[in-house]
Amino acid sequence: MASKQEHIDKIIHNLELLGEINSVSGDYFDWRITLIYYSIVHLVDAFLDQHGPGDHPRNHDERKRMIGGGKVPVPIKTKYIQLESISKLSRYISNDPADHNASFGNTDMYLFKAMELAQEIITDLTSRLSVTIPITVVKSQELTKNNRLAHFKAK
Repeated sequence: MASKQEHIDKIIHNLELLGEINSVSGDYFDWRITLIYYSIVHLVDAFLDQHGPGDHPRNHDERKRMIGGGKVPVPIKTKYIQLESISKLSRYISNDPADHNASFGNTDMYLFKAMELAQEIITDLTSRLSVTIPITVVKSQELTKNNRLAHFKAK
């Protein structure tokens, strides 16, 4: 079971990798969205940990039960579920543009939506946990057009 600080360190590690991927390519939307999602998983786990060791989820199902059971504020629950859905879309649906059934979730628009949701969760939970998360620089046309996120800056 990871401590609050270990979760925070993992968030920073994931977001650093996101920055590294962005320094190489503006593609890989599935991986970039997944890194954002798993950063938020660790942030939620850090928040749940403050309730005591018995409140640390061992898997996604336990985390969902805790989130649904009122262990996190309702606005966080809603945003977490939306981010999880975007992450699943980006991971499990075809990336091939020639495939007419391909995921429209692997686009810059969905990356930006993931960043928006993550931004709101980060702002709320870092305040409650009294921690800071460094800004991540991201290659994103949508972010360049709508550069209003405090934790994600356009490259």
